Amino acid sequence: MIYLPFKSCCQIRVFCSIIALMTINSKPLIGLLGAPGSGKSTVAGCFARLGCGVINADKLNHAVLAREDIARRLADMFNSDILGDNGSIDRKKLSALVFSGEGKENLKKLEDVVHPEIFKLIESEIIRLGQEESVPAIILDIPLLLEVGLDKRCDHLIFVSVSDEIRGQRLSEKRGWDEKLVKNIEKSQILLDKKREISDYMLVNNSDTGELLKQVESIFPKIMQC
Repeated sequence: MIYLPFKSCCQIRVFCSIIALMTINSKPLIGLLGAPGSGKSTVAGCFARLGCGVINADKLNHAVLAREDIARRLADMFNSDILGDNGSIDRKKLSALVFSGEGKENLKKLEDVVHPEIFKLIESEIIRLGQEESVPAIILDIPLLLEVGLDKRCDHLIFVSVSDEIRGQRLSEKRGWDEKLVKNIEKSQILLDKKREISDYMLVNNSDTGELLKQVESIFPKIMQC
């Protein structure tokens, strides 16, 4: 899932609706920052074990891309080569198209179609989780959270750190990303040093989930006390 600064009026209107909801929401909003493959979703899962609600933009993105109307629009916009044998979007082919050396224009076209739909779903999730009494906090597992400005509405920011070697291995094994694709994606991101600098907490994800959960359990009471 890729987010860059909003470029259309529709995206801005939906974004403002989300900001308004975040403003009235009394539960802590916790944003996760880190590079692709750092394990932000694993961290979100650890918070979920503690009862937190999680908004996972990657899952929402998959839901949008799985829609037949979106698949048709993107196939008409690009070409039918981005479709798999069953007529659905082949995400690997789509990623290669928008993150190629000349993919900036294609990336914008993709954003204009997909982003408004994703932010509508995020808005609905904020409302739903905000109304659940058993949910103590809401986790925003949104790629490039900082780039779209959602960090400004978070009560707390957590940076997920991981070694380059482990991160590269995860991206290769779990997502099938090669080194070239990773570099092209990272070019669209704000430097990690900046994300680390503005974060309130840092978690190190070089070990297993058990170790990561211990770190989450350590900082969560501090977050809830603020």
